[in-house]
Amino acid sequence: MMTLFWIIPCAAEGINRSAKGAYQFLFPGEFELVNLDQDRQAERLKFSCDLTASLASEVIISANLEAFKNGVWINLETTVFPLRCSQGRNQLEFLFNAFNIQTKRLPGPYRVRLGLIEKGSRLLEVTTNHSPRYTWRQFDNEVTAGKGKIVTMAAAKRAAETWASCRQIKLGKLQKFNYNYDCWQLDYLSNKQLGLTRLIVTPMGRVNMLRIN
Repeated sequence: MMTLFWIIPCAAEGINRSAKGAYQFLFPGEFELVNLDQDRQAERLKFSCDLTASLASEVIISANLEAFKNGVWINLETTVFPLRCSQGRNQLEFLFNAFNIQTKRLPGPYRVRLGLIEKGSRLLEVTTNHSPRYTWRQFDNEVTAGKGKIVTMAAAKRAAETWASCRQIKLGKLQKFNYNYDCWQLDYLSNKQLGLTRLIVTPMGRVNMLRIN
């Protein structure tokens, strides 16, 4: 499974953004352009912030990168992953692919909407501070899928649905897809009560599944 956060316990006092006193996201967080190939354009947008926990625990963190368009905030990238929190302060870092920023030509400022779920209950849903006013021209829309075989959305969809069929998993209708963290993410809805089924396809064709309520 991919590693999408770096968790660094440390001791500090924080800003009160609590849910039942158990968790606190600390803002302002920091946005940073990430240039992977040392050219003049960024392939990733990184956001980092801290999360404090009253006890060591296992939670699910959701992160939505958003841009402002026609008077409303729209979603650009979404990621949902389990997280083991240490008691005290934990440092979180999220890397968002710049593909949608560049192809949709959406300038900053951007923001991130964070959610925290514990034992099936959503305890926190907060919006971060805004990024600097980046322009879409500062980003590169090229998606490099490495030396693997899955290099297109159609190939990722075919791999995901073949994997599910072999395991007799009913996926339902494809709702949306993204390219995040150098992997394809495909969300299917078969039953509103069960929520979304997310299949994550790596460039080498490995498939992982997550349930999103």
